[in-house]
Amino acid sequence: EEEETPEIDIMIGVNVEYRRENGMVTMKLRRPYTTASIWSSGRVTCTGATSEDQAKVAARRYARALEKLGFHVRFQNFRVVNVLGTCRMP
Repeated sequence: EEEETPEIDIMIGVNVEYRRENGMVTMKLRRPYTTASIWSSGRVTCTGATSEDQAKVAARRYARALEKLGFHVRFQNFRVVNVLGTCRMP
């Protein structure tokens, strides 16, 4: 018998939006308030975190959410790529 791969629909998740023109799924978390762009290649980009630790926690939560939906997830090559600083001058 051939093993059939289960058909998994990520749209079952909460706070998920599929963008057909980009081939990308956008997923949001409330705490920490972040957004993940999940590409068809498997790459996940997490934005909106206010610290490096918060970014890592958010990335792990996205990985866990994908695992719960039935995807095989390996959390590797995590790195912070961009940081933006703001200030107010009198």
